[in-house]
Amino acid sequence: MDSIVRAAAENIMREVLARAFQAPEALLDSWVAQVAYPSDSPLAHVAFPCHPLSRHLKLAPQAIAALLSAEVQKAPGKSLLKDARAVGGYLNFSVDVETLYTMLDGRGQGLANPTSDTSAKIDVEFSQPNTHKFLHVGHLRNMIYGEAVCRLLQATGTKVIRSTFPGDMGAHVAKCLWYIHKHQAQSIPSEPDVHWLGRMYCASDAFLKGIAGTPEELIARDEIGAALRELEAQKGPLYPFYLETRAWSLGQMESVYRWLGISFDRWYFESECDVESRRLVQEKFQEGFFRKSQGAIGIDLSEFDLGFVLFLKSDGTGLYITKDLELLKQKFSDPEVEASIVVVDARQKLHFKQLFKTAELMGYPQAARFWARSSGSQGKRSQCWKRNWSRIWLFFWNSSRRPSVRLPPPTALRWFAVTSLIWPRPSIGFTRSVQSEPSATRQFATPAWVWWP
Repeated sequence: MDSIVRAAAENIMREVLARAFQAPEALLDSWVAQVAYPSDSPLAHVAFPCHPLSRHLKLAPQAIAALLSAEVQKAPGKSLLKDARAVGGYLNFSVDVETLYTMLDGRGQGLANPTSDTSAKIDVEFSQPNTHKFLHVGHLRNMIYGEAVCRLLQATGTKVIRSTFPGDMGAHVAKCLWYIHKHQAQSIPSEPDVHWLGRMYCASDAFLKGIAGTPEELIARDEIGAALRELEAQKGPLYPFYLETRAWSLGQMESVYRWLGISFDRWYFESECDVESRRLVQEKFQEGFFRKSQGAIGIDLSEFDLGFVLFLKSDGTGLYITKDLELLKQKFSDPEVEASIVVVDARQKLHFKQLFKTAELMGYPQAARFWARSSGSQGKRSQCWKRNWSRIWLFFWNSSRRPSVRLPPPTALRWFAVTSLIWPRPSIGFTRSVQSEPSATRQFATPAWVWWP
């Protein structure tokens, strides 16, 4: 897709520059090469800077941009680039996302049928949301990217196992339930309400930040730690409420997957990996593989530039990487699975390097066939992140209460699929269409047309 958009802009600029300034071919080549993606601007998907032309043409960049903008309006074949505006010495183009989808859709028709038949079976894990928390635009993008990867593999004749690994156990769950029990017991809804649950998690986080550095925080942290140990042991006063609210969150995930047309073959859960993963680490510690440091258990991977990796805290509780180690074992317990791909946020790169190296040193040959595929990074989470989530969630929340509220049509999903894979930080607004803003790190990745042929 990178070549499609850039080529469209370059072709238009070559035509208008030749017509407006009668520039020789050699000069045109150097000018057209200036077409670029903005470093960090919401004003354009692709841009042409006019400053390099200013010295040669003896015109101000703003004047050149205005002149070129007028010429572009006369240029034929610019349907992909629907707009060309002169802004501060730049000619800013906007991509017509619906046209881009149509182009990609046409190119993808040949992938409707497998091109080959192979006995390979690959597990593709994607969509790893946490229970008791909001779903957000990053999760939605991961779902779309993961499904696109599955469809690409299936188009080559590969047998694909779609798997997901919700975070249904951990400190985030204990913190949320502890806060509700201590401070919001009277506000518990009589019916499942995941929106309320997400607000309670945010409130618990804000509460702990508000008492940071005080004796009250130490008490709260101890109580949350005790609550987590009880949840992991499947006992205590919070455990029944944990099972109830966990079901709320999983029901929400399933409704989103149904809306997107995604169906998972296997559901792995952190709660099911927790006990076995801690037992595995303890066994390897007794064998001398792991070592203890300040009461915690981990492994020193400094010789591989991966630092010291913690697998068990000093209180005996595990971490995400602890459960991932057990998950790796479970995935490859199926002898037909030849490889596993995990679609994750780019910021988890170090985590998976540490996981794969640890598994390799433990003697698991599967580690060489376990890959983490980045779906891009959503960057710093801001207030906009929360607003994006609210827009998405309101469709599900309202549609369950108001039959007149309809979900976006399939074309809206297609538009989002294209824009989300082009620009790693989309701004979602499901109204008549899906809008997106460009990013500083524009990475054209897996095309979405294999998902919706």
